[in-house]
Amino acid sequence: MTNSFLAHPELGFDSIDLTGGEVGCVLLHGFTASPVEMKQLADFLHAKGFTISAPLLPGHGTHPDDLNKVQHSDWVRVAEEAVQDLQSRCKHVFIAGESMGGLIALRLAELHPELAGVLLYSPALKAFNLWAIPIAKHFIKYIKKSESGSGFMWSGYNAYPISAADEMRKLQKVVAKDLAEITQPILLLMTKADTMVPQTVTKIIQQSVKSEVIEVHTFADSDHCILLDKDKQTAFEMTYKFITKIVES
Repeated sequence: MTNSFLAHPELGFDSIDLTGGEVGCVLLHGFTASPVEMKQLADFLHAKGFTISAPLLPGHGTHPDDLNKVQHSDWVRVAEEAVQDLQSRCKHVFIAGESMGGLIALRLAELHPELAGVLLYSPALKAFNLWAIPIAKHFIKYIKKSESGSGFMWSGYNAYPISAADEMRKLQKVVAKDLAEITQPILLLMTKADTMVPQTVTKIIQQSVKSEVIEVHTFADSDHCILLDKDKQTAFEMTYKFITKIVES
């Protein structure tokens, strides 16, 4: 599979399914990315005995034109299928996501109160520079990225499909409207150096959800992709400790 819009295709785009114990985690990648973005966290948690599912979200891993054809309900549907699969195999199921994956994770938490917890890494409940998308999508198909992966272990598109970005914007509105439906424990990891998601997301989540447990950590140096950047190992350890605490309680 080769085309000029694929970054690091040698890393692959396959979904991840790792069988472990009775604690399961669904890990959702970000906009234009692939499950490779979640692989290091997946391997870390699997080594701790967890069962892991990290699906390739619709429209990803082929060509940006395919991503422009999907609706945000398609992403939610595939994430929901992954949750239901783990629920058939595990006693406790957590939903996790980075960036747009975090946005989808919030939607799944709204729809499935039985989920054990929500793990969020720079969740794209808000995002910079989306205001012009509804108009721009009628004139351009995608915008090339200035960088692709920044040297991280990351595979995906090196362009932003504009119609798909508008679907993410629509999903933001859907999720924001129903945040009060969320009651599960939340782990929220943010970074001050984020170039894509504003810091206001933290306050919005804290003030809107009904969760009794909201654990927030803000890193100083990592960029948007916390799970691939300087603080990734700390993020992995925080994730494991949070899950363990919730399961044991």
